[in-house]
Amino acid sequence: MSALVAVTLMAMGSRAMAQHEQHAAHGTRPPASTADTALGTPLLAKSVVQNGVKVELTLARPAISRADASAVLEGEDVGVRFVFSDSATGRPLTDLSPAGWIDARKAGTVTELAACRDKIQSYLRGTLQVRPAVDLNSSYVLALTAGNAVAVYDPIVGFNISKLYAAAPLGSEGEDWALTPDNERLFVTMPQLNTVAVVNTSMWRVQTNIPVGLRPTRITFQPDGRYLWVVDGGPGGSSPGVTVIDPVSLAPVQHIPTGAGAREIAFSADGQYAFVANHRSGTVSTIDIRRFAVVHELPTGPHPMGLAWSESGKTVYVTHEDDGSIVVLDPARQQIVARLAGKPGVGAVAFGPGGRWGFAPNPAADEVSIIDGTRATIVDVLPFGTAPDQVAFTENFAYVRASGSPNVVMIPFDVLEAEGKAKVMSFETGRQAPAKYGSNATAAAIAPAAHHMADAIYVPNAAEKSIYLYHYMMSMPMPAGRVDTYPFEPKATLVVDRALRQTAPGVYQTTFKAPADGEWDVVFLLDHPRVVNCFDFQVAKNPEVKRETKPRLRITQVPAATTLPVGEATELRFRLADYYTDEPRGELTDLWVWVFSSRGWSQRELARYVEDGIYAVDLTLPRSGPYNLIVATKTLSLAFEDTFPLVIRAGGPEQR
Repeated sequence: MSALVAVTLMAMGSRAMAQHEQHAAHGTRPPASTADTALGTPLLAKSVVQNGVKVELTLARPAISRADASAVLEGEDVGVRFVFSDSATGRPLTDLSPAGWIDARKAGTVTELAACRDKIQSYLRGTLQVRPAVDLNSSYVLALTAGNAVAVYDPIVGFNISKLYAAAPLGSEGEDWALTPDNERLFVTMPQLNTVAVVNTSMWRVQTNIPVGLRPTRITFQPDGRYLWVVDGGPGGSSPGVTVIDPVSLAPVQHIPTGAGAREIAFSADGQYAFVANHRSGTVSTIDIRRFAVVHELPTGPHPMGLAWSESGKTVYVTHEDDGSIVVLDPARQQIVARLAGKPGVGAVAFGPGGRWGFAPNPAADEVSIIDGTRATIVDVLPFGTAPDQVAFTENFAYVRASGSPNVVMIPFDVLEAEGKAKVMSFETGRQAPAKYGSNATAAAIAPAAHHMADAIYVPNAAEKSIYLYHYMMSMPMPAGRVDTYPFEPKATLVVDRALRQTAPGVYQTTFKAPADGEWDVVFLLDHPRVVNCFDFQVAKNPEVKRETKPRLRITQVPAATTLPVGEATELRFRLADYYTDEPRGELTDLWVWVFSSRGWSQRELARYVEDGIYAVDLTLPRSGPYNLIVATKTLSLAFEDTFPLVIRAGGPEQR
């Protein structure tokens, strides 16, 4: 499916666009209306009529914002809404596929239709160097890699040979991650550094690193998103428990010691309590979230492994790997209300939407126990001959991954509801099992796809350097695409959904982070019926935003997309220019170049200036494949992590 969509988009960009009648309304701040209230405080309204379609654009400040300026302010969240209707009848138009981007506009000008078309074609061609400031369409697929990076892929539009969109280098290998509800920040635990990396998902770079306790592993938000919780060993490893982080100030709030060997965390759905399974002490700690204090420490059994909240039973389930028991804990009474018998080796436990159906895979016994949370009983045990170890969910299915097989099993909830027994379907995600790769993360491997693809999931295969997409259609799981992650090895996946979504008949909206102050366009495309337009708007300086002193640079290869030889000393030339104005940055005498691959090879060299913003460096690349190039210079106060990487390729004669 993704390949078909990519081809369609490319065709859209290459076909000649018909002449269109434009009626752009140059309104400024519109009056508030009932429809606008849900989006926030209106800041700008414009419209265009083409081919019988009226498109109304509204930019608005979210209601939760405390700003009261009449203009869009840099750095603030902005709601964007498109309303589509028949220009003759006013009837809403539904089931559309609008596309939008935010990009810089030449100062003091209005982007004409021809230039607007050119912009759209450049986006649809999909190169790493030509991209808008903000993409309003994409749902990015993230890979937590075996290397020190979070790799970002656009599964729809391929960039050159790869679908790689960005890569955020980490200080060390990541173990688990958590995404803010607004998708603006990604938090990644790094056990080797005792820190949590904060990745800005607009720029795809590490914003800061937060120090926490020894060897942090699991990380997750409490139900209301107010605080972030990290399971760690405490300062110096002296007090295992959890560290609580404020995701706004990006600072630890408190460390809460629990029992020995804190391993897993879960929350009551009302956000009143957090529960921590302590592997070595054989206990579960109950934490009052309002007080950040342990209120109960209850022995549950030898070596608790998994922990999950069942909303239907208002109970906590705890698995124990030594005796295989699954304990049901009532937090209101702080006592064990049931102990379900199982086999030694049981690991994780998880409950699907609604909190009724729970799944406890046992990789040692090669089986999965299915739990009815309303009755606190095991209703079915599925033989699973290949070490099941992880469970994920969409609205209608549970998915069980096995470390000993590339097959994923999916279990429909409706059959469980009707029959109390499981129906099993399976599909293959590659030919090699995860166990052959040998490195798993605490983070969930399987990730549900974006909102517009119900019951679709992404499954990584690290051994094959791929991420598979499967979609439930025509009463069966069907392959819907594959993302080649070479050279990165994906341990886990996550989806960041940035696409416009329909919220009412004919109404599509999303949010974006306003770029720097200046003149900008909302670049818009509707393929059928065809509408193309660039809506101009201004972004004002925000007194609350700290000034960015570092320039934003664009690095392009000269000549473009040239494949370099393998094993030969070669001069690589690249051009350095201002990202927005394309003015060359010349004669920097301290421009350092760092070229690296995900396999661990790297080379740092001082670049030499050639002319007109063009620099050169001598490289000997050891093997075929892609490499990343980033630069740093003290003259511009620019560190390596401040530049978006240029992707270069090496290959043999047949690849050049």
